[in-house]
Amino acid sequence: MKLSTAALVVAFCLQGAIAAPVIAEIDTRGHHAIINSDGQLDARGHHAIINSDGKIEARGHHAIINGDGKLDSRSHNAVINNYGKLDARGHHAIINSDGKLDARGHHAIINSDGKLDARGHHVIINSDGKIDARGHHAIINSDGKLDARGHHAIINGEGRIDARGHHAIINSDGKLDARGHHAIINSDTELDA
Repeated sequence: MKLSTAALVVAFCLQGAIAAPVIAEIDTRGHHAIINSDGQLDARGHHAIINSDGKIEARGHHAIINGDGKLDSRSHNAVINNYGKLDARGHHAIINSDGKLDARGHHAIINSDGKLDARGHHVIINSDGKIDARGHHAIINSDGKLDARGHHAIINGEGRIDARGHHAIINSDGKLDARGHHAIINSDTELDA
């Protein structure tokens, strides 16, 4: 396959920015910039560029890799797989059992400290307390607490909170502040708003 000049520049820059042999990993035919489980770039997406600050930006899905090879996920559809590597393909932000972010959904953001800043859609907290981002407008506040302002914020199982409606908020003390519609706490607690 013949690579464009831009693709060759990206290949050259990626070799220095992440690790060799990156050139062999580049495939610019499709969507979804991917870093494979071995940490090598598999850039199937469109519009991969090197920013002026040395960051790799896969503009097809707006996934950004910093110069040190770590994810700087400022926009849509960035995914980190179970290995902690970038796989910018899908929907529904998930924190896996190993604590790695699998941001399959919309607008999942990883802050500079590596923690999830889920300002977008589709957040659920699973029974193990991990984030499974399927709802709308869930926000992790500055104190690290979940503020699930939209639809379908759920803490499954022993998590107790099943906020199927609008504007369910978990306060800084971790307790439910049900200001909206249809906030439900499961049968082992008292509130069924």
